[in-house]
Amino acid sequence: MSTAPRFAGQERGYSPNASSPGALKRVSVSRQRFLRRLIASALTLCVVLTLGAAVASGDGAAEQPETYTVRLQPGGNYVGWTEAAAPVDSLFSSVPQIQGVWAWDADQQRFQFAAPAVPAPLWTLRDVAPGMSLVLRIGGERPVDWERMRRPAQGTVELQSGWNLVSWLGRDGAPLDWVVRGIGGSLERVGLWSEEGQGFDLHELPMNRESSATPQLAFGAALWVKVSRPVIWLQPTGVLPTIQFFGEASPQTQENFRSALETTLFYFADTFAVQADPATLKVTAYGTYQQYLDKIGTAAPEYFEPSFWTRGGWGSATDLFAHESNFAASDGPGLSLMVHEYAHVVQSQLSPAYGWLDRQELPFWIIEGQAEWTEHHIEIKDDRSEWNARVRSLASTGPTLDDAPYTVGAVAVELLRREHGPRAMLEYWRLLTTPDASTGQTIDWRQAFHQAFAENYASFLERFREYHADIAGDIGTLTLKFEDGAGAPLAGWTVRIWIGGSENRFYITDEQGLVETALFADRMYRIGYGPENPALSDCWFEFGESSPGVGFEPVQLGHSDRLDIVEVVDLESLANRAGCE
Repeated sequence: MSTAPRFAGQERGYSPNASSPGALKRVSVSRQRFLRRLIASALTLCVVLTLGAAVASGDGAAEQPETYTVRLQPGGNYVGWTEAAAPVDSLFSSVPQIQGVWAWDADQQRFQFAAPAVPAPLWTLRDVAPGMSLVLRIGGERPVDWERMRRPAQGTVELQSGWNLVSWLGRDGAPLDWVVRGIGGSLERVGLWSEEGQGFDLHELPMNRESSATPQLAFGAALWVKVSRPVIWLQPTGVLPTIQFFGEASPQTQENFRSALETTLFYFADTFAVQADPATLKVTAYGTYQQYLDKIGTAAPEYFEPSFWTRGGWGSATDLFAHESNFAASDGPGLSLMVHEYAHVVQSQLSPAYGWLDRQELPFWIIEGQAEWTEHHIEIKDDRSEWNARVRSLASTGPTLDDAPYTVGAVAVELLRREHGPRAMLEYWRLLTTPDASTGQTIDWRQAFHQAFAENYASFLERFREYHADIAGDIGTLTLKFEDGAGAPLAGWTVRIWIGGSENRFYITDEQGLVETALFADRMYRIGYGPENPALSDCWFEFGESSPGVGFEPVQLGHSDRLDIVEVVDLESLANRAGCE
């Protein structure tokens, strides 16, 4: 018997963050009144509907069987369709007692219909798809047990402006106030079936946690959701995406890789109430540059820098790549890399325009700053003092957003978080859509920024400059020069700089062996360097080392220093070190 996977830390449950806003306001609406208002007289059957009860719920996903049973009562039933897309007539063969099926067309804001006793050319409903909720009319006088697959076919539910009749694809027992956070700011109303009242309860917004009577959803539960604009809802299903290993990762490395992925998924579910759709995502660990290129099936793109990608990773709507060396140790950089690249996956799945925008003038810091922010937040989010120190350290890594879009970008995201909450950056991506097919109007990302943060972009930049200057201190320039023993410049070497004991920056030396970076007075710096492919830590030296294994003390550099490192290491000795190429 197969079981659904659980996230690391999932034993704590899916309780939302304590920092989230809170108190559920509920308005009980009678069955007839709600449906009459919603669909008028289009479907009189719906006034007598009853939700089918899931028989097998279980305490946790890992303990749940592969299938569960829905009990369909005589008359009308609301049932979420969680399995793969299928022709509607397949339901009639699976459950012969079905007399009719209705599904809500969100585009047209009306029901579609199919019934075995009605000629097929008259049907308006042809197929059922995951994420739909169906209205099933059961004939006879006895309940019918219907065995269903517990694992959802996908996690994406597309909502259209107005009312949507959809299903919950996540685990049993999910609190409604947490569930709807994943929809974002376009949510206006949500209706959940009440067995006690035999009708739909409409819940007003904002929803919060002051009420102890927050409803909980069962897997496959039906929801009426009203939104003000189209939105992609990435439901946290708790299902792991496909994992692939294209290298020579040891069993321990593979275990660390999976653990980092599970922790990342739980973090995004807990913090943002979203999960990238596991049905369309593959997560790959690769061991060499060529293995990566073989996987993507094309020549390296222009922006592909071998010295970076052979130790780092990449995230898109369908793929997450990560170099396996990051996961060799359980306390290594693997989790930071995983959560950073997963942030890009979420960005691109939330916004259909992500790839298109990436080629436009969208500021790079908006893309990378959020990913960098999550990378640091997952590590120390529960320690406010340490978090504030980390933000100051990140601020000290560059003078502007353009100079350090990753790290200083994370500081800009932190400013937005403090003012608008952690889910505001996701709302920004939800607001971005592809160019309108009918008008050809292109994306105005500035307008999306204004809608998400109630401020125009230029005004925010001015405020951020002041905020950044307050916490970063004086900025100078640090120039590092690398030469070999004969005085020849070491071009193409990778330089790693630790600032303040936490921030990491990577650079590639130019033809003169030079690297320049921002320098802040009264900061502690550690400098490491290695050849072009520093996949193994044994290939690295740190500034001040005389031989492998010698401890390193951070150096405190003055304002606007120029540091010339000459004869940093014997190249022949470096090449002979184990594992270096």
